[in-house]
Parts: sequence; C-alpha cells; structure tokens
Amino acid sequence: MWNTNLENAGRDAERVLERLKDSAEDFFEKQEEKISRLNGTIDAKISKQLTSLMDKGQLQLGQLEERISKYILDVKKIWKNLSRLPAKTATIR
Repeated sequence: MWNTNLENAGRDAERVLERLKDSAEDFFEKQEEKISRLNGTIDAKISKQLTSLMDKGQLQLGQLEERISKYILDVKKIWKNLSRLPAKTATIR
C-alpha cells in the first residue's frame, strides 16, 4: 500500500509538471505573439513619423527653393535696371 501511494503521488506529480510545462509554453508563445505585434505597431508608427518628417522637409525645401528663385530674379531685375542707367562720369575739380 505504501508503495502504491508513492507511485500514485509520483504519477500525479508528473501530470502536474506536464501541465505546468504546457501552460508555460502557451504563456511564452502568447508573449512572443504580443511582442511581435507590438514591434509591428512600433515599426508602423516610426515609419509614419519618418514619412511625415520627410514630407515636411520636402515642403520646407520647396519653400526655400521658391525664396531663392525669387531672390535671384529680384537681383537680376535690379542688375538689369542698374545697367540701363547712364554711366555718370565723375568730374574732378
């Protein structure tokens, strides 16, 4: 009888350990899935932010190009107007 109780206890312990092992494996699989989804979400958000920053940068570059073009045109107009003025010769007295 003593031996039978010990064998039963041993089998019960093995079943408990097996269930514990299965539960642990399930838990870690779920955690890996959560981490994978979280990484995907983080990557998507980073990509969205980078795209937004690039778009803003392109907009700012476009505005800067427009300002530079306008400035160059203004300088050309001024230069053209200055070149039309008659050259004044300085008279020395």
